[in-house]
Amino acid sequence: MYKKTMLPFFLVLVILIFSGGCTYKSGPKTMPQGAVTEKVKTLLPDPENTAELLKEAAAKTDREGRRFWFQGWTSSKIQKRKTTSMFNQGTVDRDKGFIIDSSILQKKYTYYRWNDKLYVNKYGKWRRAGSDQVPPDPFAGFEKLTAAAEKMRQLPNEIIMGQQCLVLQAELKDSEIAQLAPTGIELPEDSYSQGLLDRAAMVLTVWIGTEDNFIYQYKTSLEMPVPGAGSLTQETFYKFWDYNSPSVQLTTPDRVERYLDEES
Repeated sequence: MYKKTMLPFFLVLVILIFSGGCTYKSGPKTMPQGAVTEKVKTLLPDPENTAELLKEAAAKTDREGRRFWFQGWTSSKIQKRKTTSMFNQGTVDRDKGFIIDSSILQKKYTYYRWNDKLYVNKYGKWRRAGSDQVPPDPFAGFEKLTAAAEKMRQLPNEIIMGQQCLVLQAELKDSEIAQLAPTGIELPEDSYSQGLLDRAAMVLTVWIGTEDNFIYQYKTSLEMPVPGAGSLTQETFYKFWDYNSPSVQLTTPDRVERYLDEES
């Protein structure tokens, strides 16, 4: 019913590049202690197949990472001007839905899904929403990251959220970047847009827990030319924690429905 997609990449690649009151507590507003990345000085021997490591981690995170907190952002820089165009945080329960506090181009929204029930909070008012108003499950599938699996190389391990993590990184360009676009999203095929993509370069970094094989972070750094404005640099970063913890709970629909603005 909900197409597997990754909302952050959809916003970055499609919206930002080619298109040149009553709020509800949904999760922690800041990272828990220990969220600061700590470098590990020792470098593990290079694995024989980093591609398989990423594929296995993505598959396990999709299959067994049923609930988690997340937080992330997308920032853009054209010449010397830098803006944070998107900030998301919230809770995902793959068996029920999600609640996401989102700031997109300085406009604040809260998205909530419980099975087939969809809601959006905009300007402090909760409203029922159609499927076109609430984003598809933003982390329904990590498998899109594996489009870069064959180009992954290992970096020094790091400690993320108290977990020692294997760090994999890939450098991508033109058509390789397009492979990361989410299922169901059609990229523009006109010569102008294609020309920009042909000159784009991206670095994708993924952090994988060495003990549980879950994905704890991913980051994309994209550079591409902008006609008349030099170049565009965009970074998208997401962190995930407390996989399957009892603390990760979605509020039930009745606690949102009591605040519905039925007249709007």
